[in-house]
Amino acid sequence: MLRFRSRKIYDIITGHIEKAEQTLDKAVEETKEFGNDTARAVKKAGRDIEDKACEMVNGKLDCATKKIEHAAENAADKAKDLAD
Repeated sequence: MLRFRSRKIYDIITGHIEKAEQTLDKAVEETKEFGNDTARAVKKAGRDIEDKACEMVNGKLDCATKKIEHAAENAADKAKDLAD
């Protein structure tokens, strides 16, 4: 452990260390949030593509229930993301 001649120097250094730890914690949290948002966007895009492909092949009426299910899944993902 380092020994400091002055309590003031010690307080300054520990203050900088604490600020750096807080900054790191904030960066980690923001990175996790960005990852969650990205995952949700990818899932939504995949469901939208599946809906459009189904409509092209089977017609809108045959795919309506699947489209409603996907809308519910998108809403659930968004609610889960907001809870985090």
